[in-house]
Amino acid sequence: HQQRLRSLWAKTTTTGPSVFHPVTFHMVDTANVAKQLLSPAVPARIRLAFGSAFSELPSDYVIMWLPLVVALHDLGKISSPFQRQNDGQRTRLEGLGFSLSDALLADSVRHQHFSAVAIRDDVLPLVPQFANIEQVLVGALAGHHGAFPNSGTLGKARKFSRQSETDEIKALRQE
Repeated sequence: HQQRLRSLWAKTTTTGPSVFHPVTFHMVDTANVAKQLLSPAVPARIRLAFGSAFSELPSDYVIMWLPLVVALHDLGKISSPFQRQNDGQRTRLEGLGFSLSDALLADSVRHQHFSAVAIRDDVLPLVPQFANIEQVLVGALAGHHGAFPNSGTLGKARKFSRQSETDEIKALRQE
């Protein structure tokens, strides 16, 4: 499964489908940036800003868990709608034997909405410490590109994930 997961892209270029940044690498990169932003080497005012956003949790939990949450911000890129949006990448993945759902989905449903649904449905049940900040986490992931969706948009993402997404993509997202 790991090789298949590394085949999925997060960032790509116009130079051709062989040039891409795997989604798992992107998620690790962002987690490491978050970890650095929480380190003692960063000015205290920045650490305090993060701490105040998560004031309901002990600071050691924030330092331990926030990099993971940041990594998961693009979990929704492990979805057929995202993976098929670039023709070169879609062709490359199909050549590797991936089956990507071609179910129609409103343009308003984007990868960040799939991230929010996955956090709520698959991740938060595993981390009971986050139960009291579920809305903050779901909202942060759903709006990480600056537009916060309504519940209808998240409902469409959830319905697609449950009913139309391919089994392989579902399994890879949960891995």
